[in-house]
Amino acid sequence: MYEIWVVARNDIRKTFRDRSTYYFPILMVVWSLSYILGYSPAINALISQGASPQALYEASRSYFDTVIYLWPLVYCLFGAGIGSNALILEKTGRNFEPLMVTPLSIRQIWAGKSLGTSVGGVIVGLGLFLIVFLGMSLGEVIPKTGVFVVPDVLPIITAIIIVPILVLGVILLITCIQLIIANPRTAMVIFIFILVGILIGITFATFYVKNPSYFILIYLGLIVILGIVLYLVSRNLTPEKVVLSSKG
Repeated sequence: MYEIWVVARNDIRKTFRDRSTYYFPILMVVWSLSYILGYSPAINALISQGASPQALYEASRSYFDTVIYLWPLVYCLFGAGIGSNALILEKTGRNFEPLMVTPLSIRQIWAGKSLGTSVGGVIVGLGLFLIVFLGMSLGEVIPKTGVFVVPDVLPIITAIIIVPILVLGVILLITCIQLIIANPRTAMVIFIFILVGILIGITFATFYVKNPSYFILIYLGLIVILGIVLYLVSRNLTPEKVVLSSKG
């Protein structure tokens, strides 16, 4: 495990040295605007109907619960996507071969690279989410409810436990593909399709999922599917295939 962490720690550092890490928050905030701007009209409608402070609080809490189920996943996946570029650059720049001659097995390298990218993405994603969440609370919610709205425990647990596991599963799959194919950019295209698919899927899900807690079941289902796909794909991960793919 120590060897895996050594590899992961190096990739975590790369995440925070990458300039793109400091650009992607703009994209995420833009994506979040529809949810941020949708809060005030919904609460104003309740205020105009003479809703009690408790009703405003519960409505705000329900709104935040949905936000917490959605935003951390998108933020963390996009944050990890930035880190996944490192392996592409290493393979195309012939900087990956020195790692192959170390005592580490190919699966240790794979695990270390995936863990580093995932941890970096989760730190950046959850950090950004916390900033946007507090900004929305101070700028929109507290002025209308008069109190700080505390979300339910379940969405918080989902954000800090289930989401990181899901992100790790996605990155394990993408990193495995990057290692075994000759053109690592193909893996990035696959990753983009996964990101866009999840983004579109959860966006549409907000219109049909009446109970926000159902997102937990959706995420757990995705983890199971990723686990099956990962098992099948990782069977092709051998040192020989990695060496041949590195040579193009």
